[in-house]
Amino acid sequence: MQMRKNHLDSNSELFRYVNNNINGVTISIDKLDSTGSTTVNVCNLDRIPAMQMCKTGKLEGWCWESTTFLSIFFDDSIVSRGELSLYSWSFRPYFHAWIEIVYKNKNYVFDPALSLLMDRKKYYSKLVKQINEQVESNKIREALINCINNNTESSYSSGYVHVPSTGYLTDPLFRVNSDLCAEVDGQKIKKLDVRFINFG
Repeated sequence: MQMRKNHLDSNSELFRYVNNNINGVTISIDKLDSTGSTTVNVCNLDRIPAMQMCKTGKLEGWCWESTTFLSIFFDDSIVSRGELSLYSWSFRPYFHAWIEIVYKNKNYVFDPALSLLMDRKKYYSKLVKQINEQVESNKIREALINCINNNTESSYSSGYVHVPSTGYLTDPLFRVNSDLCAEVDGQKIKKLDVRFINFG
């Protein structure tokens, strides 16, 4: 998508703000075979910083997971779930999720899956067809901490906690079937290593 090059300006103050907030997040993408064993780490054998994954387009197709896990590092952010108009030739809706953040009293959209970081009004006027649901990041954070505190070790990744996926759009953990290892301090998640699981 051509817009990717134009809207992740690593020299901008806004980019540095976003990058600093998610600096403690690493991501890998694991593919499971039909037996449920991890067979391939699609991106790399090593964990990759979240912003690097975003800049290189490796989070495309992972909007539900990336917005859920990255939104918790921004105060008062919102995850919006809805439909985009990406292709003028298609009548089918493009279901998607993005993060709405506030920086210096201005509203922006951080879309890790499409590698976009831009003014909210511009994002909405160019791309958004409809919002179906919005979830506050503090509710997502609470749900993740609850999951970490009450969950057993994942059967897919040793030393990780499994975060089960739900099919309800209103749920904080909608479509996030992932494993994570986190550093939690009270009601704050300081660092996060997350593995997105592809059952394909």
